[in-house]
Amino acid sequence: MEFVVEIEHVSSSCNRCPHSLDWGRNGLICYGSGSSVVLLNPWKSFSSTTGQPIQTAVLHTNQVTSVRWIQHGQEFYILSTSVDKTAILSKLKDATLQYEVIFSGHASVVSIADAVWLPGDPQTLLVVTASADSTMKIWKKIEQTEPACLQTVSFGNGFALNVKLTLLPGTT
Repeated sequence: MEFVVEIEHVSSSCNRCPHSLDWGRNGLICYGSGSSVVLLNPWKSFSSTTGQPIQTAVLHTNQVTSVRWIQHGQEFYILSTSVDKTAILSKLKDATLQYEVIFSGHASVVSIADAVWLPGDPQTLLVVTASADSTMKIWKKIEQTEPACLQTVSFGNGFALNVKLTLLPGTT
């Protein structure tokens, strides 16, 4: 007797955080689901109404609060933040997320982060993380080294709701 097993439906919900889903320029969607980051191809599906999950990567030890696609030339990374007080950078390689580095140092939930590769130094990544501990940390990550916290900005009793890094034209 032979059995045939086929996947008919895969389900996972997106976390209830404002920045827990991002649609990348590579056409893929990433979103936080529990302590995992899910990669989804919206153009492929098991049925006519849903996208196809590519991977579920358990990167954090607690709920994911935000995800952001970070592009570096033809390579794509995901920067995720979590209730576990960390941000994690993962590289997308062959449709699989590979852990790269962890940014830790906040005393509370890391709610949002963003990053940009420096054009004058393509091996250097500048990362900003914001936390419920009323601080924002600016990190510098050079390939093959651990990240260094360059500055901590304190907001007193307030906290950042969003961060966004961008490069102005003509700057290095």
